[in-house]
This record gives sequence, C-alpha cells and structure tokens, in this order.
Amino acid sequence: MLEAGVRDGLRGSREPWTVSIVKFGRGWSVTLDGPAARGQRGSSFMIAGPAGPEAVADAVRSAAGGTGAPAAMSGPASAALGTMGPERREEHACAICGQRFVVVYEAEPDEPLEEAPVACPHCWKVGHVQVARSASVGRDYRADKL
Repeated sequence: MLEAGVRDGLRGSREPWTVSIVKFGRGWSVTLDGPAARGQRGSSFMIAGPAGPEAVADAVRSAAGGTGAPAAMSGPASAALGTMGPERREEHACAICGQRFVVVYEAEPDEPLEEAPVACPHCWKVGHVQVARSASVGRDYRADKL
C-alpha cells in the first residue's frame, strides 16, 4: 500500500532511486537515495502518526524535489508529522542510591519494550530501565526526580 505512495512521489523521475521505509512506532522512517540526493546520500526523515500512501507520496515528492527536509512539506505530509502517542511516566528506583525517579517517554499502546541506559537524576549513576523500542532507539526519554 505504501509502495503506491512512493511511486506517486517519484512519478516522472527517469533515474534510479533507492527508497527505504521502516515502521517506527506509529510512524515511518524514510531514507531516499537518488539523483536529487547526490552529495546528500541517504536523505532521511520521519513521518509520524498513521500516515497513508498520500502522506508518503507528499513526503517523498518533497524530499526528492531537493528540499530533503520535512519542515518544507505542506498538506497531508505535514499533518502526518507530530508526536508518537500518549506520554508514559514510569517510576523506578536507582540500584545504587535507592532513590526513586520517573522515566518519561512517548509510545504506542502495545509497543514492545527494550532495555535502555538511564542516569539516575539523584546520583547520576547509569542503570538500565525498560522503555518503548521507539524511545530507546531514538534516545527520546528522560529521567526526572520524584
């Protein structure tokens, strides 16, 4: 289904393109490599939220046209950019100092968890906690004192 969006976004181009679209939480990570991206190999951007083929087509068209930046998009693609989902706040205790802190991140409701390093906001020793995969990969989480 998203392949149609990629094809529409590159319609009219006669040169070869490499397009990678990877599901990332609720959104998509897109990497383009082609004639307009030369010198800027692997132009990458995110399309957050439940984006359909139209949003993918607009995003690819914008990046393939040389802008390469999602901020330059308008219409459905810009509407697709945004936050992941509801904020999660999970309490933890530091294994070193024993003080409690909260880890804050955004994730989809059923997104799998994985271990991520976090510095205790009390003693600054690094431990590990479980956070959503998208937050772990992007290191998009924080620890706050309680």
